[in-house]
Amino acid sequence: MSTTPSSLHTGIIETNSNAALAAKFINSTSRNIFLTGKAGTGKTTFLRELRDATYKNIIVVAPTGIAAINAKGTTIHSQFQIPPCSFIPNGERPEVDDPKRFYNAYTLISQQRMSRDKIKVLRHLELLVIDEVSMLRADLLDAIDTVLKSVRRAHNRPFGGVQVLFIGDLQQLPPVVKDDEWAELRKHYSTAFFFDAQVLRQHPPVTIELDKIYRQSDETFISVLNNLRNNKVSAKDIALLNNYYKPGYYGIPQDNYIQLTTHNHKADSINNAALHKLKTSVVRFAAEIEDVFPEKMYPVDFDLELKIGAQIMFTVNDREKKYFNGKIGKLLAIGHDNDSIQVEFEDGKTYWLGKHTWENIDFVPGRGNAVFPKSIGKFTQFPVKLAWAITVHKSQGLTFPKAIIDLEQAFAPGQIYVALSRLRSLDGLVLSSKVNYQSLRQDQNVKWYQDQQEAPELLEKILVAESKNYVQEYVASKFDLKPLLEIMMQFVDNGSNGKAKTMHTRYRTWARSLVNDLQPAEVTSERFVAQVKRIGNDWDLLKSRIDAAKQYFTPLIKETIETIDKQLKVIEDEKKAKAYRDSLNDLRDSVSNQLHMFDCAEIILNAQMNRKEVQREELYAAEESPSYGSDREEEETETPLRKRQRSGAFRGGVKSRPAKGDSMKLTLALIEEGKSVEEVAAARELSVTTINGHLIEAVGKGIYEAEFFVDAEKLQNIRLAAEALGTLQSGPIREHLGDSYSFDEIRFALVRKWEEEKKAKGEVVR
Repeated sequence: MSTTPSSLHTGIIETNSNAALAAKFINSTSRNIFLTGKAGTGKTTFLRELRDATYKNIIVVAPTGIAAINAKGTTIHSQFQIPPCSFIPNGERPEVDDPKRFYNAYTLISQQRMSRDKIKVLRHLELLVIDEVSMLRADLLDAIDTVLKSVRRAHNRPFGGVQVLFIGDLQQLPPVVKDDEWAELRKHYSTAFFFDAQVLRQHPPVTIELDKIYRQSDETFISVLNNLRNNKVSAKDIALLNNYYKPGYYGIPQDNYIQLTTHNHKADSINNAALHKLKTSVVRFAAEIEDVFPEKMYPVDFDLELKIGAQIMFTVNDREKKYFNGKIGKLLAIGHDNDSIQVEFEDGKTYWLGKHTWENIDFVPGRGNAVFPKSIGKFTQFPVKLAWAITVHKSQGLTFPKAIIDLEQAFAPGQIYVALSRLRSLDGLVLSSKVNYQSLRQDQNVKWYQDQQEAPELLEKILVAESKNYVQEYVASKFDLKPLLEIMMQFVDNGSNGKAKTMHTRYRTWARSLVNDLQPAEVTSERFVAQVKRIGNDWDLLKSRIDAAKQYFTPLIKETIETIDKQLKVIEDEKKAKAYRDSLNDLRDSVSNQLHMFDCAEIILNAQMNRKEVQREELYAAEESPSYGSDREEEETETPLRKRQRSGAFRGGVKSRPAKGDSMKLTLALIEEGKSVEEVAAARELSVTTINGHLIEAVGKGIYEAEFFVDAEKLQNIRLAAEALGTLQSGPIREHLGDSYSFDEIRFALVRKWEEEKKAKGEVVR
């Protein structure tokens, strides 16, 4: 069975042998994989190509909001509905009885309120990609394992039978654990790194390293970076680096140096001071938000304050390669309509830049078994930020031609490596403090883990061995009826909580009979699975057994679907039956999905027998016929959300909406009716941030007072902080006041000041 679809015969998967090997492991095995590599070796490019390279249902997650946006995925906590607490594995009860800080398997699952769509996505999921895995904590990975096992009803399989691809570089920034959390977690984990998760101790991934460097071409610099990674730094390496030590050097403005430092407050201070020195006027640009886009995921400042002459950095890559993520330039001019800015590069060339739109992605179920990404929110702003300074943490993934590196206060192993590896060559390096052996320390746990990895020559042998078993494993999993019967039993138990009589309790006898009718097939399913495992690689025999199994199981599954359809007709006119009807529809989807799984097993085997590539489109061709032979019209029982999705109301993730001025009037009208911000957001199906944007504008125009929306004490503290810091920028003020103050509250407090500035200095407020 070919493993790399023809649509991907370009790019890193074709040209890089280790990237191709990783793609083969993904498409030809169920083995978990850790894809690693030095900075600049193409990990991000591989992820981008993988979406098209695999026929498997894939979702992408990351530990932080910004990492998720960059990976075009979602956050781990959002996707798996995991609270921001520490997880105690093995179902053990934490000795510290604080549900806001610690939870275990029981409390995690019992408190989850996962939406129907998220449950479907996780049940249909085949490949989970976790990006920026250096920051992933071991306990969070065990929590993911717990959720997947629970939702998929596959408690004896790691991650509930989902293949996991970990992407990252362990030499980059490590996971963060507070001392009081680690005092409890250390009883269960040797380190906080993802590879010490209990699920991986029992089922370790294979490690594939991308070793071709695309960012640097200077062999001397590459050698130093390799020695840093491998904890083999010599006195000669340190002497070489210290040749670039220039105390007190801050660069010539036109030289486009950026300063890499360790802490946010230092970077903010440098940027604010440099901006203040410019004699030009401040121009403020406010981002535009559609639907759901939380503050923690903002890719750049919501309120972007720039001046002509400011040094700025691009934060995205240009498809036409006019600029890239990390490219430095100078703001030369602002368009008349304030919707474009002119940037001058070091070589004297200029470029007019428009605004960029980032999407907040969620993964939703499609027809049949498919999972696809859907935009649930948008953030539109110029893709730039002030670039006299940036923290090492925020520089991950960026490339700079020149940088002043200030790591005197480096607090984590790997910070110097991350900082240095941002540069293309040593020619662009300036050190503001000397490098010493202590600052180059490597985490010994990481070194130990890397020493345990498979030798590269063994990987091909592992691939061959696991590929032989993959088809049998795949076929066996698709004909295993245990997970389906568990889902059906869960439906039976839904109403057994002893509360007032519900639709579930009224029809529990019917539900039990539904399960009882199908349960004998589970015994046959177990025999078939055992037979598949005995057959081995006799594809002709396996094909004949699949044909026989489909002939046996398909009528039973269709009969179950028809029985559910009859029940849906019975309750058609019942009042207050929505919850029961939704559960019944979900059950029907799970049962009909089993037929699709039979088809997938046959398609995979046929591809193996005919030595052809597996195409995603072929696997999901049956999506056009979700009822799989039933005469039921889908319109009769589908949910309102599904109707809206199918009709295209949510196509592209953006609902039709009134014009901006009309939208604001609708918001104000609902506020005048006495509704809260949250109630208005719910009524209008918009985010709270969008509604607050309308209200902030109203405060700026004098329609309302800020005190109407924000606590008076908070308002006073915000205004005092702005005066003390000498800035109206939201970022530094929030950094000063802490996370208990939101960006929206700061904007409410200061919007009048912005208007006064505009009138007094003639500045443009966007």
